[in-house]
Amino acid sequence: MITAPILLSLASGAFAASASDWQSRSIYQVVTDRFATSDGSGPSCNTGDRKYCGGTFKGITNHLDYIQGMGFDSIWISPITKNIDGSTGQGEAYHGYWPVDLYNLNEHFGTSDDLKELSAALHKRGMYLMVDVVVNHFAATSTPPSLTYSGYTPFNTEADYHPFCWVQDYNNQTQVEQCWLGDSAVALTDINTESQTVISTYNAWIKNLTSFYSIDGLRIDTVKHVRKDFWPEFVKSSGVFAIGEVLSDSANYTGDYTNYMDAVLDYPSWFAVTQAFASTTGNVALIAQNVLDTQKYFKNGGISTGAFLENHDQPRFQSLTTDLSLVKNAMAYTFVTDGIPILYYGQEQGYNGGAEPSSREALWFASFQTQNKPLVDHVTKLNAVRKACIAADSKFLSTQMKVIANNTRSIAIQKGKLLSALTNVGSQGSASSFELSGTGYTANEQLVDVLSCTNITADSSGNVDIAFNGGNPQVIIPVSQLSGSGLCGSAGSSTNKNGAASLVYTGLRVLSSAITVTDLTEQFIGHWIRLLRLWEMGLDTNVSVVDATPTSLVADSPPIVANEPTSPISPVAAYPPSGIPDDDLAAGSAPEFYGFVAGLATGILWVIYILWALLPDSIIRGMGITWYPSREWALLIPSYAVFLVLLTYFTYFALAIYATPSYYEVKSITDVSRGLDSETEVIPQAYDLPIGLVNRVIYGKRHQVKHLSNQ
Repeated sequence: MITAPILLSLASGAFAASASDWQSRSIYQVVTDRFATSDGSGPSCNTGDRKYCGGTFKGITNHLDYIQGMGFDSIWISPITKNIDGSTGQGEAYHGYWPVDLYNLNEHFGTSDDLKELSAALHKRGMYLMVDVVVNHFAATSTPPSLTYSGYTPFNTEADYHPFCWVQDYNNQTQVEQCWLGDSAVALTDINTESQTVISTYNAWIKNLTSFYSIDGLRIDTVKHVRKDFWPEFVKSSGVFAIGEVLSDSANYTGDYTNYMDAVLDYPSWFAVTQAFASTTGNVALIAQNVLDTQKYFKNGGISTGAFLENHDQPRFQSLTTDLSLVKNAMAYTFVTDGIPILYYGQEQGYNGGAEPSSREALWFASFQTQNKPLVDHVTKLNAVRKACIAADSKFLSTQMKVIANNTRSIAIQKGKLLSALTNVGSQGSASSFELSGTGYTANEQLVDVLSCTNITADSSGNVDIAFNGGNPQVIIPVSQLSGSGLCGSAGSSTNKNGAASLVYTGLRVLSSAITVTDLTEQFIGHWIRLLRLWEMGLDTNVSVVDATPTSLVADSPPIVANEPTSPISPVAAYPPSGIPDDDLAAGSAPEFYGFVAGLATGILWVIYILWALLPDSIIRGMGITWYPSREWALLIPSYAVFLVLLTYFTYFALAIYATPSYYEVKSITDVSRGLDSETEVIPQAYDLPIGLVNRVIYGKRHQVKHLSNQ
């Protein structure tokens, strides 16, 4: 009874998602205003108008089936804080990147309860919530000296901002960090993140924000425009995984920011992939070089970077090419690399808007259709094969990918047992092939391209011959890894839409349900025993078991005499002892006290066990705990405990059968005074509790009979 609320509260907020937790995820990016409306309507939405179109938090909640059905288990939504209201020279703040108040939500997106409901709905499905945050700037429609700061919250003094100057030289890091972005229509007032007041305010705000809305991760805007040493404490205060936007094609420059936060969006790879697959004349060899640079300059070799092909700031990939085979190759790359795959909403529907604002179309125009949508099918398979590899290989996520062959037109990448062959020859290109050695496959191993379900057999040396057909990518795994993936005719694991998919949510919900059922069962059986005892004493038993609540038992049962012994052998002295007032018979709280202590100790042990079994190592070490038992014991201890319980039960059961009088002796069933032959002594008075006393302790004073109707 004590542990359930504690554990459920831990599930809702205490188990913050770490970088290692996010590595297995795939993210669906949403522009909140353009995804779905609350009522399911489809209002007009001209991207060129740069105005709010009506998308909301509730709209996202109502279409989580669509997102999860493609295999995504996390979403990234637009910034949620209050923005400039009304129209500006650059339109309205529908995108969320023009904040003016940290402590209030953007009312266009919905209420605080709507956002909490979205967070809860995601967690119920075992999905994560990532929220975009803006730290670098607030927004204004004027510049100094006419700009006043009093309307901002909480940074409402001039000292909270860097002196006004426009960023003009992006090779000058001081200018990049301290001058202002934007233009005269909407100036982005650069916040003074050197100020200790600003620092402490931001750190307190982000801590409260992630906790209040149960946020699992942050995408941080314009990271390179804030000094690097500001970020570690900010990210630590958030308590969750943070991935930053650093717009640069240099792996060296971008990778340095992974020393200050968990990860960054992989812009260097985006530049390489876009150039390689946007046309049949691209140079795929750029990708091979970028892989080496990323693994050299990114912390952890780029394991947790955000791999993407499209986002809200860049032209959609299909505005650059209409060749579906090139699109499929480029999309595949983001799912087979070391990073966390990110899909920008609408990409699966073939949206082809150019530079922003054209790339921010309303998704409701596609009616959330998934049938006969080649890219919906494509991304669903890519998600499924990645999950299959993770399930089959515990080291898959930590294994760095390697380029095993490449030229200017094609590239073969391997990560664990996942082999990917990509090309830019296009759907009309001539047939080509790859002969791949050093794959690590065994002789004659059976493989399958999960995108076409074509079977492939490695040769006697484990080498693989890849033939490109129609310029389509190939994503290959051993046939043995198909189980449970739902790919190529294999049985699929069911998608959890209503219950928690993660161990934390499932385990705790089952525990809570088990506790509730146990309580009800205990009460039901207790009332049956009560009725049987009344029957044995020849008293009124006209009480329904269904209605046998404690109140009905007290109201409808005759008083029970206090001097009825429970033992079949008379006690040594008359009971109750003379001179002891009736009301004091149940005095003394030692048994209850011990029960409370035992329950509390059990609860504490449960909490410690759950924390030990489920918390990431990084969090445990962050608590100052440098040694703890191996996680294998998290399984061995309950298994051993169950074994001991079963062994004890069967041993007791066997002894009970051995000591029970023969069942064919009628007297052993009907004679309530019969005891075991070994019982030759009177039960000590301290343990010989009469049923009347027990009833008064449990149900009240038995002699005060009240006739109440059953409720």
